[in-house]
Amino acid sequence: MSNLPERTLDSLLFYVIQMDIVWKAKSENLNKVQQLFRTVKPESGSVVVLPEMFTTGFCMDFEEICEEPGGHTEKLLSKLASDYEVLIIAGIPLKSDSGKGKNSAVAIKPDGSVAFRFVKLHPFNPANEELYYERGCEVVVADYSGWKISPFICYDLRFPESYRAAALEGAEILITIANWPEKRASHWLPLLQARAIENLAYVVGVNRIGCSPENRYSGESIILNPWGEVVISAGKSECIIRAELKKETINNIRKNFPCLDDAKPPLSARVKHVKI
Repeated sequence: MSNLPERTLDSLLFYVIQMDIVWKAKSENLNKVQQLFRTVKPESGSVVVLPEMFTTGFCMDFEEICEEPGGHTEKLLSKLASDYEVLIIAGIPLKSDSGKGKNSAVAIKPDGSVAFRFVKLHPFNPANEELYYERGCEVVVADYSGWKISPFICYDLRFPESYRAAALEGAEILITIANWPEKRASHWLPLLQARAIENLAYVVGVNRIGCSPENRYSGESIILNPWGEVVISAGKSECIIRAELKKETINNIRKNFPCLDDAKPPLSARVKHVKI
């Protein structure tokens, strides 16, 4: 069990892993992540974020790649989370009773247990994703050390009502994990900036680099402050970026420009609260 104290942190340290995902090579990708942890040694209490489907790439072969909840990938991440006493948020394709998969963002707590399994709200139907993966139905707002964090996955970024639902429930950090292709790279930063500006929230965008059979990926993972300004950017190479998010920054912005007070809740959003 983690011996981290239950307290509100005035700042929260984020590590974003921008990696070249080898197509459907789970062992190779997991070995790479383990090595990156050994190299970087993330600080206790920090948050480490990995891209969407980080073990395989964005793949419709769900019967081949999906794992049971609590399967091999979650177990490995659980050990990393407990060894380093960090919160890990990572994209893992999971099996479902429906016969489809679930394109999921799984959060592993510093004690190694699962905090939540968020399911992508908007399958990427230009690639027929909904034929293979269930549509998620809940926005998640997770409380971690006094910070409220909400995860989203790739195509969700184009649907601002989900992010607004999270913000109106107090979310301060909006995370988007992705396999966002180079051919639409010009949309990536503007959409992330819009989500930050309109919700007065930190935004963490986590993309991959490299190639799949159908796409190239240019990375450009980024962390933005609640004013939409760049805190740190990863560029287009495989790397890990690190940034400290400050509670004072978001509190001051929301106090001095309280536009969220005038926002109306989206009519269709369902929000689930989680205590980490």
